Amino acid sequence: MYSPLSQGDMHLNETEPEKEPIQMGLILKAYDDCRQDTLALQVMHLLETIWESEGIDIPLMVYNVTPARTSDEHHAMGGIIECVQNSDSRDNLGKKGFVSLKMYYEVGPVFEMIEIVPIWSRR
Repeated sequence: MYSPLSQGDMHLNETEPEKEPIQMGLILKAYDDCRQDTLALQVMHLLETIWESEGIDIPLMVYNVTPARTSDEHHAMGGIIECVQNSDSRDNLGKKGFVSLKMYYEVGPVFEMIEIVPIWSRR
């Protein structure tokens, strides 16, 4: 039987440079079904792939959500959500004066990152 650690393969790890640890924030949710979040993010990832294949550059950050059952007794749901660095929550945007997401995208910093090209001019 083959084992990746057999046959003297252990020396491979000694030659690899040590990587810097990555710090990231996580949200641990309980009593909330994160399966819907996972489905929405899978759709976002699919859209990102389609846009990229068509040459459409839209800055999109798809983060990870791992749904989990937190209890067998009461079937409580929960999960682990990856925090996106340098981002604001919807609540924080409201506190900054953006009364809607539409307003944020029209006048906020994200608008400056997107080059608007009519779809008919790409073909």
